[in-house]
Amino acid sequence: MVLVLTLCPVSATIVLRDLLTESGLVPLVFGELRTSLVSFILYAACSWVAFAGVVCVAGWARLRANGLRIVVSVARVAAAVAALLVGVAVYRGVEIALATAGLAGVDGMDYARPSVVETALLLVSAVGTAAFCEEVFFRVIWIGVLGTRIPRAAAAIAGILVFSAIHYPYFGLGGVAFVSVWAVLPSLLFLRFGDLTAPLLLHLLNNTFAYIVVPVWLR
Repeated sequence: MVLVLTLCPVSATIVLRDLLTESGLVPLVFGELRTSLVSFILYAACSWVAFAGVVCVAGWARLRANGLRIVVSVARVAAAVAALLVGVAVYRGVEIALATAGLAGVDGMDYARPSVVETALLLVSAVGTAAFCEEVFFRVIWIGVLGTRIPRAAAAIAGILVFSAIHYPYFGLGGVAFVSVWAVLPSLLFLRFGDLTAPLLLHLLNNTFAYIVVPVWLR
């Protein structure tokens, strides 16, 4: 049951977005916000609902015992920053490999410069909420909790595969290819330190770079 809950935000977001679009309610609810930002906001809302469900089903104590803890240390911060740099290199490498093979790269990225309001909404939805909830879902649940029933290496691989697959609706096959490689980084950090600090920091830095830094300063 708890594993199923981790998969709900993506499907629920697609359903809600389509219903709002078909009913013509998107402009009424979200004004003139970009389609990508509307999706992020809906995904964030669905993720918090799923998170609440995960807490109810798994229990807070069980989640904490399996990695839902923040333990600040220099080693964790340094590892997350190093992993960020590796992740940027991985993105470039995957893009080159896909282009060489004649395949499409990562789709769905909106590099339009965000306004102040859009930046704030991105920080809350695509950066903060997405990073936190996805790390709970795919590291704490898929590695920590599932890893108590099957070998942790197998649980980590399963988590990476599922985490990659949920990105297909937004970023296409190229996105799945990149995420399947990138997801190894937070998984290794979680296995190494046994808590959410390093993988969460990595995810926060990565999403900030992708959704804020690149559109504002590098485009």
